[in-house]
Amino acid sequence: MNLVTDESTGISNNRIINTSVITNNSSSFYISNIEAEPRKLGAEEVVDHTITQAKKFTKGDLSKPALWTTDTCATMRAAWKKVERIQALQHIFIAPCDSHRLQLVIKDLLQRSTIEKAWKITLNLRNATK
Repeated sequence: MNLVTDESTGISNNRIINTSVITNNSSSFYISNIEAEPRKLGAEEVVDHTITQAKKFTKGDLSKPALWTTDTCATMRAAWKKVERIQALQHIFIAPCDSHRLQLVIKDLLQRSTIEKAWKITLNLRNATK
């Protein structure tokens, strides 16, 4: 099974840790999202949360997770190092996912004046054909 952990900001600007599981037959399940303590969402909290959720999902059997997917922010990279030092989790393969960074690059590109103008023209043309 694959654990997927992501951290984000909720609509009230509080930090949230999201956890999902993907099984070996490609079924994906939302497990939880929890609000982190104010000003406290570091690697330690992410690892603790992920281990807690993995234990709940596997009934305490940490040998079941084979893969851990996260984004590539500094907090997650620090969390990877912490997981690598935990004996019960040394079998887990860490798979960085950089889709969020790609989204940010696209957002930055769309805010450049010439690209933004072309994007708006394209959207207007698209809306006019509906």
